Amino acid sequence: MKNVIVGIDAFLFDMDGTLVTSIAAVDKVWTAWAQRVGLPPENVLAVIHGRPARSSIKELAPHLDLEVEEAWVLEQELKESEGVEAIEGVHEFLNSLNGFPWAIVTSADTELAIHRLKFAGISIPKILVTINRVKQGKPHPECFELAARELGIVPQKCLVVEDTNAGLMAGKNAGMKLLGISTTFPSSELISEECFRDYHQLSFDQLKKELKIKRD
Repeated sequence: MKNVIVGIDAFLFDMDGTLVTSIAAVDKVWTAWAQRVGLPPENVLAVIHGRPARSSIKELAPHLDLEVEEAWVLEQELKESEGVEAIEGVHEFLNSLNGFPWAIVTSADTELAIHRLKFAGISIPKILVTINRVKQGKPHPECFELAARELGIVPQKCLVVEDTNAGLMAGKNAGMKLLGISTTFPSSELISEECFRDYHQLSFDQLKKELKIKRD
């Protein structure tokens, strides 16, 4: 693993599991959904992380009314805030960027994204790409390509920060640099060569445009 990532002109952060700890709330809602539709919860939880709810429902229960099920999941997620909080060191790291270009690129619905970010005390960035703004969700690169375009940064100079392989693959498909965070899956299971545990491990030099990762 490298200790430094260079040539960064913008950060593109996922939300759930990357900026905000929400796995308890997500797992609770999707377990309830599995029980609602008669599926084994463990099968559902194995595939839903990092992907749009719509994609997961299509795959897991193609015989059901997609709009009805998607609306049910969103309604429950908006009600459930158990354990939702900023990941350790997030506030300090975002404050250290001090005007440097960054965006949030999430598979969540816009209303849910704003709800969770506010609940965790994270400011809504100027560029917020949600599932409502794209035709295809992660691992398709459309979401990251849109964020880079709106920031005015070429993809090769963007660093994607993600906690799932679906998100990392989306960044890779967009031709971007990758950084994994081992909150949802261990680093050994992530496709990114560079990984970190929490934001206390990171420091960014704006002049050099390089990110330093402190190893234990």
